[in-house]
Amino acid sequence: MTPSRSEPRLPPAELPLVSIGIPTYNRVAALRRTVASVIAQEYAHMEIVISDNASADGTQAFCEAVAAQDRRIRYVRQAVNIGGAANFEFVLQAATGPLFMYLADDDVIAPNYVSSCVRELVGDRAAVVAFAPANLTKDGAPLRRECGVDLVSDDPAERVVECYRHSSFYSEFYGLARLDVLRRAPRAPSVMYGDWMYVAGLAYLGKYRLARDTWIDKDVGGLSSRPADWARVMQMPAWHGRHPTWACVLNAFRDAAWRSGVYADRSRVARFVLAVRVCVVLRRRFRLANVGERIAYTLRRFTFSSKRR
Repeated sequence: MTPSRSEPRLPPAELPLVSIGIPTYNRVAALRRTVASVIAQEYAHMEIVISDNASADGTQAFCEAVAAQDRRIRYVRQAVNIGGAANFEFVLQAATGPLFMYLADDDVIAPNYVSSCVRELVGDRAAVVAFAPANLTKDGAPLRRECGVDLVSDDPAERVVECYRHSSFYSEFYGLARLDVLRRAPRAPSVMYGDWMYVAGLAYLGKYRLARDTWIDKDVGGLSSRPADWARVMQMPAWHGRHPTWACVLNAFRDAAWRSGVYADRSRVARFVLAVRVCVVLRRRFRLANVGERIAYTLRRFTFSSKRR
């Protein structure tokens, strides 16, 4: 039986500082909810780094006011818009705690989110990321709940394969991680589903632990839900936007086979074998997802027809 990790195994005075990085741009209404959920955390030993990417709405006034009220908040306003990826990198490099998590400026976390994730990392020194189930919405409308799984194999390659097979990716990307691991890990590539490759690379570096007693609310609308627009903005080949799942399979293969430095300790043959295994599980995952979407669509049409009668 796995030993219980219901409480952090350190005295309160020795609990690690948690750095929360919030990159933001022109979304002050959503940011208010996000910051409120962070301030309400049961875990008090935090620093909150907000990087404002030269917003033109009321973001600056709100952040300056809330930073004046809570000394844990460090507000930085960029002089010019440095781009989304650079803004994410900024909050990572500005962090000072040994544990770090990104938080999108429209996410909301449960009051016990940080304490539950800290508990998982304190309870398993081999774990590099602790995360929670995500309640997904799109433009405010509920979609589904994604949980993910523990990735605890002692074989790094097996963790990568299981990550591509089972991970929700929304949850893991915004999980609580060890800062030293994040800083030495390759950044998410600017390709279709690049965040999936980033999450899988972290799984290669260490284990993932799921905190089942907490949650994060995530909205998955916007540009990332429109592959064609996303491909155009990121200057990807146009076919990536038309066929995003095939682009994901191809990019994941390249990432594992030769592109990512995270797998550099493996031989060329071992990397190729891993890349092929990743492709197989992704194609199966996408096929099952397509079947599920068709079933859900049919059920919705049937329900709507029944109501009209």
